[in-house]
Amino acid sequence: MAVIPDAFPWRAIGWALDRTLEIRFRIERPRPDGRGLVDNFDIEVRKKNLDRARLVDELSGGQFVLVNKAVNLGIAFYNMQ
Repeated sequence: MAVIPDAFPWRAIGWALDRTLEIRFRIERPRPDGRGLVDNFDIEVRKKNLDRARLVDELSGGQFVLVNKAVNLGIAFYNMQ
């Protein structure tokens, strides 16, 4: 497991996102005809205080940057293990 010092800025990004946003990866979606699922890869972001979900492409510029950075760093930390 990677140890991340508290002084690094991504700790603050993770803390801020954890309080306000929840990030989910959707890898399947229902087919248009309703018969089964089709492969897909969407990043869905849910605002905890509004209980509303949207795709990452629909976020404002600043929110998109934060989510993009958090996802990239999360993947990098996972690959470090």
